[in-house]
Amino acid sequence: MVSGPRRGRSGDPIPWRGLLLLRTAVIVGVGLGSGAARFAYGESVPLGWLLGLVGVWAASQVLASRSTTTPGAPALSGLMALDIAAMALVFHWTGGPMNPFTFLTLIYLALAAVVLPPAWAWSVGLWAAAAFGLLFLLPPTEGAAMTHAHAHHAPPQGPDPMAMHLRGMWVGYVMAGAAILGFVGHIARALSERDHELAQARETAERSARLASLATLAAGAAHELGTPLGTIAIAARELERTLERQDVPGRPLDDARLIVEEVARCRSVLGRLRTDAGDPGGEAPADTPPADLVAAAVEHLGDRVQVEIAPSAPPQITLFPHTSADALRDVVRNALEAAPAPAPVRVLVEGDPVGLRIVVQDEGPGMDPETLARATEPFFTTRPAGQGMGLGLFLARTVVERTGGHLHLDSQPGHGTTVTLTFAPVT
Repeated sequence: MVSGPRRGRSGDPIPWRGLLLLRTAVIVGVGLGSGAARFAYGESVPLGWLLGLVGVWAASQVLASRSTTTPGAPALSGLMALDIAAMALVFHWTGGPMNPFTFLTLIYLALAAVVLPPAWAWSVGLWAAAAFGLLFLLPPTEGAAMTHAHAHHAPPQGPDPMAMHLRGMWVGYVMAGAAILGFVGHIARALSERDHELAQARETAERSARLASLATLAAGAAHELGTPLGTIAIAARELERTLERQDVPGRPLDDARLIVEEVARCRSVLGRLRTDAGDPGGEAPADTPPADLVAAAVEHLGDRVQVEIAPSAPPQITLFPHTSADALRDVVRNALEAAPAPAPVRVLVEGDPVGLRIVVQDEGPGMDPETLARATEPFFTTRPAGQGMGLGLFLARTVVERTGGHLHLDSQPGHGTTVTLTFAPVT
């Protein structure tokens, strides 16, 4: 797959409009300069060929400017190669290799080093070096003015000193072009990587802020619901005892006991809200065997879950066991809901240089690119209303990233979804 142009700090492609302005300046400058060389200095510039070249050049500029999106690397490389070839022809008509302005094509090499991937940038550099080298092979044209303007560089004696000087210029051009492509390209890649890291840091900070808001909401809900649930629990126990003393058989007593059980369950859920929100709270890290972690996560999820522990899995890893198990449970539960029964959900546990890798695969309908891009956003869900809040993947990703791990999604429509959780040891 051909990579596109690099991107700037804001994430927008670099700089398409700037390249169009540069091409406009080059076209106008070459046209005016060649006309001045012909009429003011007596250069024998072939006017018909020059007008045809400028016309083709301008037509390519008009077509390029109509593009509503930034072209990919091949198109940008083609435009630069066209410009370099056109400039080489103009140099050929105005003094050949003795034209003192041949170095101007280095501007394109600097731009290629910033905009294009390395392979395409170096191809532009090789094209520019070949175009400059061809000026020595093409039949010379009359260029007295250019010759005189450059002849003072030649030493007064030696075997064909001007030829040696010009060939040295070509070698110097190649060395300068290689240096530009190498150093400018390296700096551009370093800036691009830094911008990517900054974007990731901003995304992590935003996700942490959302998580903090969610944890605050959960704590508030637990506090507000605790008192009425406690009152219901007391009243239900009193009702149960009264019915038992009065020896009331049948459904009333069963209903009272059910209320007591459900209130206890609600209290347990409220007590786990902070953990379910991705905050380990008072939970201490512990050395946990991967088998125990997966067993706690898939408990009560049914026999459709198929677990495989690879020999490369570490014997144990230090993490927050309950929080990590909850994160993995959310992922497995999502996979079970996505895959139609009785399709299995496979859980592969294996080692990873970071620590522990757990891969969850389902045979569901998969996700399109737009859904895949938003799958880990909070409160994003494709389920019908009332069948999920869209927090499972968001919380799972937050949990693993808080300890230095990461979560990766891979999905295509019709080919299921694979979720890879990498847990890093808690230090």
